[in-house]
Amino acid sequence: MSKTYFGKILNGKLDITYGREYLKVLSENEGKSVIVEIDPEDEKTKQQLGYLFGHVFKVVGDHLGYTPYEVYEIMLEKLPEVTKYHKTVAGKVYEFTKRLSTMNREEVGKFIDACVLYFRTSEATREILIQDPDPLWKS
Repeated sequence: MSKTYFGKILNGKLDITYGREYLKVLSENEGKSVIVEIDPEDEKTKQQLGYLFGHVFKVVGDHLGYTPYEVYEIMLEKLPEVTKYHKTVAGKVYEFTKRLSTMNREEVGKFIDACVLYFRTSEATREILIQDPDPLWKS
């Protein structure tokens, strides 16, 4: 049976929420192997990506005849306020598209919101039932 504990790394030490119970588990499992999984708070989550590709982009794609990945590519172009950014190089301004691979958790949350709003208000997709995500998945 595995147990999950949450905490933060502070000053090079692991500070666990509900530390007393954690210390008890440590003492009871002396010498056993453990796995420590780091989940930085600013990284996008599997739940966010699963919701986008496994639900939102899938149901929209099924309705319109696209794959979830094709819907994703379309949305990168349809939502420039969320996905476009500019950089000046040698005095010239270039436009780039921010992709999910470079977005953090908050940016992915905004992308989710923008996609769902777009699909719920677009004439071609407003009849599609898009379930709301778990609020914890977005942010």
